[in-house]
Amino acid sequence: MCAVACCVASGCASHQRLLGHPVPAHQPVAILVKVSDQVNLADDGGGVATLVETLSDELKENGIESQIYASNDDHPPPPRIELDVLYWHGTSRVSHKLAAASYVVPAVGVGSLATAGNRIVVDCQVFLTSTSQPAFKQRFDRWGLGLGWTQTDDNSAASKAGSAIAGRILTR
Repeated sequence: MCAVACCVASGCASHQRLLGHPVPAHQPVAILVKVSDQVNLADDGGGVATLVETLSDELKENGIESQIYASNDDHPPPPRIELDVLYWHGTSRVSHKLAAASYVVPAVGVGSLATAGNRIVVDCQVFLTSTSQPAFKQRFDRWGLGLGWTQTDDNSAASKAGSAIAGRILTR
């Protein structure tokens, strides 16, 4: 009885888990984002932002707050998720033009299918303690069929990658 009363009085909540490791509710998990030069040039549609937002949102849905770091000079302490975005191919401008034209001439939509698609390649590492070895390391390579009709379409690969990462690090 005292254990229950003490727990309620102290406000202890069940700890959320990242790779099976408890994360206190008051401690945000750092998400460190690094992008390659190719991604920096190619991502004019928000693919990296979609990736990070999806991961952050899914962590939050599971009771884990996060804080995003995007500077090469940032070195946040663990627990930390490092995302190294190696490759991004967004939906092309041609697809956007063909998608817009397909509203007027539906047959043009076939052209948007031929030029559509997006892909992201992300290396993910999770550090739970201050050791130099990651507790988790995996490459995520996701494709999406972005037809250029909406930004959600255009960044579907990034959204899928963010969900896949969350699924892997929250299920251990």
